[in-house]
Amino acid sequence: TFLLGFPNQEVRNAFSSHLLAEYIDQDWAYTDTTIAHKLRRHLEKEQINEAFQIFIPVIHSTGYDITKHTEGYFHTIMHVLMYSTSVCVFSELESLQGRLDTVAITTKTVYIFEFKINSTAEIAINQIKIQGYDKRFRLEGKNLYLIGVNFVTADKKINDIKLQKWTETGYEDLPVRFEM
Repeated sequence: TFLLGFPNQEVRNAFSSHLLAEYIDQDWAYTDTTIAHKLRRHLEKEQINEAFQIFIPVIHSTGYDITKHTEGYFHTIMHVLMYSTSVCVFSELESLQGRLDTVAITTKTVYIFEFKINSTAEIAINQIKIQGYDKRFRLEGKNLYLIGVNFVTADKKINDIKLQKWTETGYEDLPVRFEM
């Protein structure tokens, strides 16, 4: 008699999601329930509010003693979360006007993130526009979103998010629908 096992949780999860995908005749990426796969689905479907339902609890779950009260710390958490989804992610992408914080690119969409500390999401969005970080992505033929995010160091929380989508007539404000 043999007992089959898995060497670790990662292999167990991969096996389960691929087996489930075969069983229900779906792409495995849409059957996995890990944070990375949920986040990827939200980004691919342009469900930004739902994506922040994943970002926010992860940021809030970091321990007090290891939390750094810098923009770079929160920026790194956001970058790693998006990188874990296997979408194309760049941080500190240089342009003639400066460096944009993070850009995430899916097959249909470009998301430009600007992060602030103890400020406002409006200031973050304005920085993207003033510095022209978005201009190079308008030619891609993809949907383009600007996302300004403000972190409050005292509370170790996101307290302000602003979303805008590029349209033929300019930027359109989108509603933010989640609890911070």
